[in-house]
Amino acid sequence: MSHLSKLQKRCPGHGKYIWLFSHIKTHQVLCALSPHPKEHKMLKQLTFYGKQTQAQEIRADLFQPFAAIVTPSPEFGMNVYQKLREYRHVRDYQWTFRPTTKEVEETLEKAMEEKRLPRFDQTLPTLKERGKLLMDQKASTIADLAHILSRETKSARIKKAREKGKAKKARRLKEAKWTEVKELALKAEAGELQKFNSLVMRREDAIQAAETPKKKALGKKGLMMLKIKRNQLLRAKEGVDFVRGLEVPLAQRLKWNQNFSAMVQSRTKRIVNPEKPPPPPEEPEEEPEETVPRILRKKKTKSGDPIYATDPSKNPRSAGIDPRFTPNIREQLDGYQGPEDILIQWKDESDAYYAEEWPPEVMHQHIPDTKYAAMNDTMDDTSAAEAEQQEAAEREAEEADEKRKNSFMGKFKDAVRAPFEMNSVKTDGQEARR
Repeated sequence: MSHLSKLQKRCPGHGKYIWLFSHIKTHQVLCALSPHPKEHKMLKQLTFYGKQTQAQEIRADLFQPFAAIVTPSPEFGMNVYQKLREYRHVRDYQWTFRPTTKEVEETLEKAMEEKRLPRFDQTLPTLKERGKLLMDQKASTIADLAHILSRETKSARIKKAREKGKAKKARRLKEAKWTEVKELALKAEAGELQKFNSLVMRREDAIQAAETPKKKALGKKGLMMLKIKRNQLLRAKEGVDFVRGLEVPLAQRLKWNQNFSAMVQSRTKRIVNPEKPPPPPEEPEEEPEETVPRILRKKKTKSGDPIYATDPSKNPRSAGIDPRFTPNIREQLDGYQGPEDILIQWKDESDAYYAEEWPPEVMHQHIPDTKYAAMNDTMDDTSAAEAEQQEAAEREAEEADEKRKNSFMGKFKDAVRAPFEMNSVKTDGQEARR
């Protein structure tokens, strides 16, 4: 069993959701299959572009999520994730900032013909400029995402149409076969069955009256062919009678039951021993509570306005990868067509315009900035209680200080400390007198 199969068995739905993180300064992009990925896995996606271009750690304040993708199935999501990583690898190692050999030769030939020095229109970037250009991945990643989704949705449409064509062809073949069966049944009712019965009896008598073994062998071969044709007519007639609701002989019903039981036993992987009691029925597993992704999760404040934030009662980092989220929010959107649709949630919806065109199955949704919405919101009950306790402690400390100053011992200590405090003061850049 592969590592991916183990993950999908342990966490159903693994790969259905994809998160995209972007560096707020360099615009480097990281892909993840969970809202809180492990750091050592994210560091593998960072490429060395030059000196001081590769981060040594993933800081949550620098790499922030800017998009979440909800795919129709885990297999579809894993294909999109794989293609995103492959496209990023190609862009990292197959860039071309320098002119090709062919372009250099063409420029030199043209300059020699015109009798002038060769001159290139563009200047080559320095190492630092090249690193900045390669690290600016946000726009190219969004364009790659649109292209990947177009490819995957097109292949899904072709596969769906092919399956529909196969089902239609099978239904057409089934109808043609049933038409053939009904024609055979009509022939049997017209007297063809009785004719073959008489031919079988005659051939059997001829075999018994045959003198040589060669004639008997030929007679048996012809008898076998007659019996095959007769059985076809008989089965067709019985099948049509059964569909019409007519009575089928008991012997034929018992034979059908026997054949059906043999077929079931041959196709059953595990046959229960009748001597042993059957195993107890499996208890249905309790379905886990459906959660919502971090970007989809809603939290209501005192004023009743919903803000998007994480659930404080759960620690997603300790829970590990748990992508069993509900995509029912897609049904609330306009233009929802079915489970084949893809939902992309943007922190800034204008990022979607980096792509030239999106497939018709993709829907877009804007998610507000959760950080500042939560900071500007009114405090909840726990925060208010903590603030009141802090104010009370400060008030008690001020009252105790005032009591100490007004007491006899407090005045005496202040009088003793006064000369030393005066000698420690410096004025006009000179030391005070001692």
